[in-house]
Amino acid sequence: MRVFIVGMLVAALAAGACGGQQKVRLTHRPNDIFGRMAAAAAEAPCAPSPVAGPVPTAPGKRPDNAFGYDVVFYFAHPEDETLFTPGTMDEFVAAKGRIFEVVLSHGEGGRLLERDATGNLREVIGAPPAKVAEVRDRELAQAMKALGIEYEHLYPATAHADFAAGDVKGPDRAVHSCGETLERWDALLPDGIAGLLKKLVASIRTRRPRLIVTHDHRDDDDWLDHGHHKAFGALVEMAARAAADPRVPGDPPHVIDEFVTIAPKQVPADVTLQTGAEMRKKLMAANASQFEAQKYAEISERAVERYVVRWRAVGLPPPRAGSLMASFANSR
Repeated sequence: MRVFIVGMLVAALAAGACGGQQKVRLTHRPNDIFGRMAAAAAEAPCAPSPVAGPVPTAPGKRPDNAFGYDVVFYFAHPEDETLFTPGTMDEFVAAKGRIFEVVLSHGEGGRLLERDATGNLREVIGAPPAKVAEVRDRELAQAMKALGIEYEHLYPATAHADFAAGDVKGPDRAVHSCGETLERWDALLPDGIAGLLKKLVASIRTRRPRLIVTHDHRDDDDWLDHGHHKAFGALVEMAARAAADPRVPGDPPHVIDEFVTIAPKQVPADVTLQTGAEMRKKLMAANASQFEAQKYAEISERAVERYVVRWRAVGLPPPRAGSLMASFANSR
């Protein structure tokens, strides 16, 4: 596999990165650090907030067991790994990496495709969320088995972390904006956005990854451009900073070495991996309810996966390959 380092992006995180989102009205307003983080996220949707703290500083010396996993991937939906990172995950597993995937939802608000009597795919109209989640859970399990990766969901399907795209306003509009997504999550999820941030901090401190890979919070000209993706990526970044802060309650603090996002199509990548398309095709076959012929043709041959290194812990020596992401990918 060839790895190309295009150069580190150093642009600051800004609210304007997502098109000047409107403020979000929160249902839950707890008076603690997670409530303050949620309120800050609502003020500038899609922009990781300084309330979560600065880029963490790496400890001077870590014990051998400081990291539970080499890489933890955080995704909004099942099959996001199939769309964005299948080859990368396969390479990491082949390199004997300790890999884990955390999925926010069960895809319960999405659609299902099934084959009719003639063998053609058709969309199941009006499938109840529990049925959709049952199918999506089974498909995710098949995909994770093909990869050989452990995984977990942050919420049960009954939490409706994935909600239907009932307000799409035209063919060029992403399914829900960041602001709409945060507002709905705050109303639907137990303890709202504050509760989700608390779960994410606990997840990071429990899994103790060296590297986090997730969605980018900025607009995109491709499949990443979905409010659920962008909002979740922003919250994961907030949680990664807060997880390092000893003042944030919960399990002992954990400082990750590097925070990486999937590069939006129009953003220069720091790391470009030539992964081939074999694992992508396997995972698309496992997620049969999600890929009609046109979408399969558009995505299945993609053999390049691109990433942005948002930040590294302060005080770390420069990685051998320019980033830990690239170094790890090249370690096979």
